[in-house]
Amino acid sequence: MSEVNKENKEFTFENEQYRKTYWHTCSHILAQAVKRLHPEVKLAIGPSIDNGFYYDLDAPFAFTQDDLGEIEAEMRKICKEKLISVSTSWIITHF
Repeated sequence: MSEVNKENKEFTFENEQYRKTYWHTCSHILAQAVKRLHPEVKLAIGPSIDNGFYYDLDAPFAFTQDDLGEIEAEMRKICKEKLISVSTSWIITHF
């Protein structure tokens, strides 16, 4: 945690709004990663919830542990691309 965040809890998981915004953004990144890897998958809903996030997916196959590792790796790639979304732009402008 940066020195700024040690004193300012605005951008930590102790701040409920930040936590919800983070998880909401993660659900979008998850959906984007799945669509990049499996364009045939249909997206349903992907909300943030009290303890994280999820996405309902309609796929013509069952996801495996290997798929999850591949999706996580794609999510990391997406994060490194530093794409701007409505939810992350707020974080960036206030950080």
